[in-house]
Amino acid sequence: MSKPKITPSVKKFVLAFDIHAGFEKRYVGKDSRTFPTHSPASIAACLEFIKDFKPDHITLGGDQLNFAPISHWNTTNFWANEGGRIRKELDVLDELVLDPLEKLIPLATRTWHLGNHEAWLQQFINRNPALEGLIEPENHLDLSKWKIIEQGGMSHLGKLGIIHGDTLGRTGNPARRASSMYNCNIRFGHFHTYDAHTQYNPVNARDVKTSVCVPALAAIGQSYGKGAPSWALNGFNFGYVWPDGRYSDYTVVMADGRFIGPGGKVYDGKELMRKNKY
Repeated sequence: MSKPKITPSVKKFVLAFDIHAGFEKRYVGKDSRTFPTHSPASIAACLEFIKDFKPDHITLGGDQLNFAPISHWNTTNFWANEGGRIRKELDVLDELVLDPLEKLIPLATRTWHLGNHEAWLQQFINRNPALEGLIEPENHLDLSKWKIIEQGGMSHLGKLGIIHGDTLGRTGNPARRASSMYNCNIRFGHFHTYDAHTQYNPVNARDVKTSVCVPALAAIGQSYGKGAPSWALNGFNFGYVWPDGRYSDYTVVMADGRFIGPGGKVYDGKELMRKNKY
C-alpha cells in the first residue's frame, strides 16, 4: 500500500481594512448627536469569525483610527471638533479590536498599515511640533508585536501584495486602477466598498493577476458623504497561503453587521453585542 500524501502546510490569514475607530458629531433635525465612525457590529462579527478560523496572520490594512479631531478637513470646524478626543479613539480601538485579538490569536503574526487618516496625525504634529512624542498611537497602544508599514507601502503574504489603497487616487474602478499601477496580485481597502478586476496576459495563459478592493469595518453613513447615495460596504478578507506563495482568498460582504461563513454558520454582530460577547 502506498503511503498517503501529506497535505502541504498552509498559513491562514485575515485582512481587515478601514476600522476608523472614533466618533463624529452630526445634526439630526435641530439636535446634534455623536455617532461612531467605526461599525461595532461588523467588528464583532469579524472577531467571532477570527475566533473560529484561528488565523496564523492578521493584517490591519490602514485607517485603524479616524482622527477626525485633528483632521485638516476640520481645522476651522470647531463645532465638529468639540468633545473629540484622540485618547478616546485609541481606547476604543484597544477595547474593541486590539485586546480581543490578543486574547483570540496571541501567537499570530501581525501587520499594521498606516493609511491616510493616520497621516493626518503626522500633519497635525507638523503644525504642532511641540506635541511630537506625546500623541502617537505607539505611545498609548501596545504595538510591539505588529510590523508597521508606512503610508503608501506594501506588505506581502506569499504572492499576494497588500496596500491601504490611498495611493490609487480618486477612481470609480479602484480594482482596475490597482492592477494597472501595481501589476501584481493585490488586496486593498480605502474605498470602503467591494470591487474586483482580473488582469490577463494574452501570450501567457498562466499569467493571471487579480485585484480586489476589500470592504471596510467602518460605519457606512459617515458625514463626509453629506447624505449622498453611498457605495460603502462592510466586510473583510480571509484566506490561505501555500508554502510556495500561492494563495486562495475570499472576501466577506456583510449585511447589517451579519454574514454567513463557511459551513453555514451565521455571524451576527448585533446579536454578539447584545450578549456582550465583544
